[in-house]
Amino acid sequence: METDNILGKRLRKLRDEKKFSQKEFGAIFGLTNFQISRYEKGTANPDPDLITKFADYFNVTTDYLLGRVDKRDSYISIAFEDGGEEPLSDEEKEHLEETLKNFRETKKRWLKARGLTEDDL
Repeated sequence: METDNILGKRLRKLRDEKKFSQKEFGAIFGLTNFQISRYEKGTANPDPDLITKFADYFNVTTDYLLGRVDKRDSYISIAFEDGGEEPLSDEEKEHLEETLKNFRETKKRWLKARGLTEDDL
């Protein structure tokens, strides 16, 4: 497992896979292309909350972004990797991913409608 600016390299790879410029990618998170460039070059590091947002956006784990693991599978895949008698099919993984995504979106809307944040729970 490589360690030299792994976060920056993985952010760049994931951004390139989505075919985003640094400017387009930064706009998603309210960042400038200069900030994204610094993260990718390793001259600056995003704070932990931003790393989590990047991981959620790209559907990878923070451990993958930080170079602690080389497997970029989502949380669902990791949670069920060794947990059942038979591995999940791609269709089952996709279904669980979509269900989790819908749950998170519903939860955000519910919290927003009540003027709450995650920290209030």
